[in-house]
Amino acid sequence: MNTWERDCAHAIGQEVRRRRGKRSAQWLADRVTEIGVKMTRQSIADLENGRRRYVTTGELAVLAAALDTAPAQLLYPGLPTRDSEVLPGITTSSGEALLWFNGHWRIPVPGGNDTAAYEMRETMKLVWEYINLKRAIPELRLQRSVEAATTGGPADDSWAKEMQDRINEIAKILESKRLSGDG
Repeated sequence: MNTWERDCAHAIGQEVRRRRGKRSAQWLADRVTEIGVKMTRQSIADLENGRRRYVTTGELAVLAAALDTAPAQLLYPGLPTRDSEVLPGITTSSGEALLWFNGHWRIPVPGGNDTAAYEMRETMKLVWEYINLKRAIPELRLQRSVEAATTGGPADDSWAKEMQDRINEIAKILESKRLSGDG
């Protein structure tokens, strides 16, 4: 395994150590196990001390949850300004790395496909629209019911059908892209 992969794992481990603060590696192991993934105190110590060669995506997710942070905060410490070697020999700000990871930016890779990168960004716009609409419906329902209760009028839910129709439309587009290999 090359040193870039090991360096990535070590950087995550250092951020894990920083975020757990004065709490022990055993505390973190217990917390991760509570969430549902068995990690030993020794595996956490090995990660923090650079003896682990990799971190699985599952470990990244549960470590972040146990530390009450986002996985991206462990993957790209120092968001948004600190530099991060996102690929071997390719360094950018951690903010740009996060945008790339989420499909909003293209890391300039030699031999990269600009058309594919454009399609990926367009697909991610749909994904974010879908997520934002799904999150907005319950919030708007609550807001509208509070408004109706304070004014004494009926709650108007007609907007919810329009939003749900758009959600369904986006879901069909994304599924079509996935089935065709474009998404």
